[in-house]
Amino acid sequence: MIQIQQAQMRSKILGLLYDKQQEQFLNLVLLKDKLPLAVNALNWIMINLCSIFLELGKRQNIIFPRIALETIYISLNPKNSLPYIQSYEDIQIPKEKRNQYAKNQMISILKQLNYETQLYNDQNITLQEIQQKLLQKIGYSESISTEFTQEFQNYLFIESNEKIHHQRGFTRVDSIKIPSFILNVQENEIVMKIYKQVQMYELREVEIIENFDSPYQPYLYFYIRYSNILILFLKKHKISFCKLISDCLIPRRNQEYTDELKLKGYLKIFNSMILSLENLSSMKIIHRDLKPDNIMFDFQNQIKNLQNLLQNDITCVIIDYDRSKQKVYENDYQTFYECNSIFKPPNTVTEYLPSYDIWQMGFIWMISLTQEFMRQPQQFIQNPQFRQLVSKKNQDYHKFIQEVKYSNIKFQDVYDKLIFKMLSFEPGERPTANQIKEKIENLIQSLN
Repeated sequence: MIQIQQAQMRSKILGLLYDKQQEQFLNLVLLKDKLPLAVNALNWIMINLCSIFLELGKRQNIIFPRIALETIYISLNPKNSLPYIQSYEDIQIPKEKRNQYAKNQMISILKQLNYETQLYNDQNITLQEIQQKLLQKIGYSESISTEFTQEFQNYLFIESNEKIHHQRGFTRVDSIKIPSFILNVQENEIVMKIYKQVQMYELREVEIIENFDSPYQPYLYFYIRYSNILILFLKKHKISFCKLISDCLIPRRNQEYTDELKLKGYLKIFNSMILSLENLSSMKIIHRDLKPDNIMFDFQNQIKNLQNLLQNDITCVIIDYDRSKQKVYENDYQTFYECNSIFKPPNTVTEYLPSYDIWQMGFIWMISLTQEFMRQPQQFIQNPQFRQLVSKKNQDYHKFIQEVKYSNIKFQDVYDKLIFKMLSFEPGERPTANQIKEKIENLIQSLN
């Protein structure tokens, strides 16, 4: 065994322990010293242990700690029902043997706990199938996976504060109270994102965001996977793109702004967004699913109007990386995923190219400058007239661009000097994030 020396070998898998402070906070005891447990409690511990083993088998670049019945800990906190594993040392399992070793260890633990042999006695059974059988004991099946998310939440003792986004049958995002298994959180609440995964993308998001450590990036506390359901525990950001536009740039009673002040507000928002995208580009990350829902902002002081916006710093945070890719090898940069049709570039390609993100950001900026968006940013994308206009994008792209340009764009100069090139039909003609940043800075200076 070797001691962990590199932070990148760690992971955010819920249940793996990497520091003594975390151990003390959790108030742990050995599982074997608390046996026997209630059947449901033990089943839930085994389900989560299986999740840990599955992740260690799939993710071959993280440490594999020693896991046996005598190394499993549980918390004395009645609102923490998870298993924990000290992960200070790597037992050096060869990559090609990790999955088999994980399955063998899981079966060994089940045998020692006197689980029925039907759970594991098939010679060809997989670890995934063992977990499915354990999940069935608590009423779960893949056919009702998205309907079972509330039960997972109950088992984890999660208390929701607010629904943020619910897409039936696929994604659920709630703001929640700080769970008992998370420490060192400065805010009063965090975000829980639950979604059903497509197998080919199952490791995308966690492997990208796990090591994020920048104000431009989302922060992942922990994650856990149950069958095809992934649960992420994330930092909560202050405000969405549409809400920021609505609060700061939409005319209100007794609060009318000059066009010059509005333009300064837009450019400040755009500048923050391109800095965030430039940060991703520097890490060779292509997002490929940029849209208003995936653009958030953080700030220190309260921002409720244009004056607040212009007087305070803001930081754009791009979220949702389940279809993104970090370029590692030249031949490892392909996708068949197509984003939301509204925000899809006209000449979609399978390559993960930075120009894809540039087009999407330019399109977001373009629609944010339309009169209709300025009136109702939250409802704009659902507007039938807008959807009808966007449908022309795939029929006659040049005509579509001209129609948008001359019909309802405010701040035409910004569109001409900044956005128009971002929306070029040919990917190679679109500017880089750094070039766009320089243009925005020049526009800002011209207003001062």
